[in-house]
Amino acid sequence: MNIKKKTKIITLLLVLISCLLFYRFKLNIEPIEKKQEIKTIDYNWSKEEFLKNYELNHDYAGNIRFESGLINLPFVQAIDNLKYLRRDWISGKYKEEGSVFMDSECNIDSYNITLYGHYVYPSLDPLGKEMFTPLHQLLDEEAFNKHKFLELLLKDEIRKYEISAVYFVPLVIDEDGYYYTEDDMQYYLNDFRLRGEEYLNDYKEAIVRAVSNNGGFSFIDSGVDFDLNDHLLTLQTCVRNREDLRLIVVSKEIERIKMDV
Repeated sequence: MNIKKKTKIITLLLVLISCLLFYRFKLNIEPIEKKQEIKTIDYNWSKEEFLKNYELNHDYAGNIRFESGLINLPFVQAIDNLKYLRRDWISGKYKEEGSVFMDSECNIDSYNITLYGHYVYPSLDPLGKEMFTPLHQLLDEEAFNKHKFLELLLKDEIRKYEISAVYFVPLVIDEDGYYYTEDDMQYYLNDFRLRGEEYLNDYKEAIVRAVSNNGGFSFIDSGVDFDLNDHLLTLQTCVRNREDLRLIVVSKEIERIKMDV
C-alpha cells in the first residue's frame, strides 16, 4: 500500500474518531431534565394547638389567618352575638375591642360563615393592627392582591379561601334605633341556597352598586365569582366615624386540607 493511500486511510480514521468523540461529548453535556420537585408547605397548625385553645374556652372554634400574615386570630362562637362583642375570649373579662366571633346562627359547615371583628380606633391601636382593623387595607389594590388568600384553621382541617369582594354595606336605622341592611344586602345569611339563585344574583348586583358608590372591589374586579354551590367566608368590621357603614369581605373556599395529626 503506497504512502498516499495510507495517509487517506489514517485521515479518514481520525475524522471518524473525532466525530465519535464529539457525539459522545455532546451526549454528556445535554441538559438533564429535572425531576419535578414536590413542594411541602408548613401550615404551622395542629390538632394539639386547637385542643389547647379549646381547653381555655369551649366556645373557641378555630383561627382565621391570612397567608400574608395580615391577620392571625382565634375566633369563638356563643349562643348570641353579644357575648364576645366587648369581652376577652380567654379571661371572660370586659375588653373594649372584644373578640372575633362567628355568627350565632351559622356553624362551621354552613355555606356562608360570617365572622365579626371590631375596627379599633387609633387611640387604642395607633398601628392599625388589632382585631379586624387591617381589613381596611384591602381597599387598596396593591394590598388587595397581596393579601387575597386566607384560611380557617380548624380542629382537623385547613380551609383555604380567596377574596372575591371587598365593599361597604350601608345600614339603615329604624325608629327604635336599630341598624339593619336592605333586603338585598343580607351578607350574613348562613345559606344563600335557602333564598335561591334570584336572591343571590340580587345580592351580587347590590355588591357591584355598593362598590360603585363607596369604593372597594367586587367579584367582577377580583375575577373570583361564586354561586349557590360555593362555600363562602364573610368578614365584617366597622368603619371609622361611620355608624351607617360596615366593611364586608367576601371570600370563596378553594381548598380543604385534612390534617393528619
